[in-house]
Amino acid sequence: MRWLVSGRILKEGRQEGMARFGRELLFRVQQSLSDHQWIVALDGRHSRLPYQLPNVREVRLPVSADNPPGMLAYLEFWLPLTARRWRVQAIFGPDGWLPLTTRLPLLPVIHDLNFEVEPRWVAPHWRHLYRLYFPRIATRSHRILTVSEFSRQAIHTLYRVNYEKIN
Repeated sequence: MRWLVSGRILKEGRQEGMARFGRELLFRVQQSLSDHQWIVALDGRHSRLPYQLPNVREVRLPVSADNPPGMLAYLEFWLPLTARRWRVQAIFGPDGWLPLTTRLPLLPVIHDLNFEVEPRWVAPHWRHLYRLYFPRIATRSHRILTVSEFSRQAIHTLYRVNYEKIN
């Protein structure tokens, strides 16, 4: 199977917890599913992963997802285009962000819903985009990965997603 990985948080230089978690998850998943191919789409022409993996190919997209307009272009134009170009069968989002304009199966990692519970900690322009996308991503996804039972319950309660769909 060929996967497209939304790699914007996986790139070298990102040190926050979600980035470290995403890189470790990709490292372990590609080892355990070594017969699968992984295409990591990085935002920015000079981005790269901090290490090379045997069955992972990096693709650099000519857009930065560091602001809402760039994020929308990355999600809804460049990721679907890359998915078609590489003929992938599914898209994995280690930071939860995935395109809504594709019919491919989606597998996000939704770490938490802090932007819903504590919105004051998120800039208004990002908060609006989170609230627009994450309920749709949650209901549209084939499965959802999360990091805790607390987050699983929050996804279930706030977005009305069946428990069975959330791991």
